[in-house]
Amino acid sequence: MEAIAACSSLGQGWRLPNLEELNILYNNRNIIGGFRTSNGEDAYWSNPVQKEIGKTKNFWGGYEGSVFLTFPNFARAVRDEH
Repeated sequence: MEAIAACSSLGQGWRLPNLEELNILYNNRNIIGGFRTSNGEDAYWSNPVQKEIGKTKNFWGGYEGSVFLTFPNFARAVRDEH
């Protein structure tokens, strides 16, 4: 999955958020800024928990979904505290 590789390429500790962390980002999206929220297609990946299917959170309407990992979505990296 390209999103996992892109987050990992940022350096040590960077990764896709889990679904709980993604919900925190969603709830604070106006404070954090920089999210795509213009239409129903603006979903962000959480760290996949299955081999072929991942969870997403739509930052326009707030709904969550399960989609194949080959489906194009956005990614927002988070970093573990050191």
